[in-house]
Amino acid sequence: MTRGHQLRFYTHPDDLPDLARGLAQLGALAVDDRTLEQHLATHELKDLRPGSTTLIANEELVDHLEPRFMPNHSVWVLTAGSDAVVELSTSPFDGRLLMHGRLYFIADYSTGDRFVRKPEELLTFAASVEAWLRGWLVSRRRRLVGPAAAVALDAGLVELGA
Repeated sequence: MTRGHQLRFYTHPDDLPDLARGLAQLGALAVDDRTLEQHLATHELKDLRPGSTTLIANEELVDHLEPRFMPNHSVWVLTAGSDAVVELSTSPFDGRLLMHGRLYFIADYSTGDRFVRKPEELLTFAASVEAWLRGWLVSRRRRLVGPAAAVALDAGLVELGA
């Protein structure tokens, strides 16, 4: 059975540099989800933007990622569904309303006739990312928010969407 893990949270744009630094300290790199070549492009996590989705991988696992070729689009792809990566989506923000972002990963996935467990190194990495996020986020109105989002929320500068 596919088991997904999701943590929903809200981040203000001012939270994103600290979020990127914290994840980088855990060994996280951004990985392009699609490329024209089989070789994966990785980047430091420093330019997170509101409302963006980024695949992150442990720097020790990047060389073991195997993108799949999608002939209809002539690109190589990775997904959180079947690869050793974690999906990080930051909160869309329109200047007043923060929508939720999320951290998402699955422990195993279906290949059609059987379930395949993802590498333990990924699961350990994903658990450390989730634990760090839970420690960094604060609770407001029964929701998890970044520190800057909490300040803006407390001051009445932003509202939380669904």
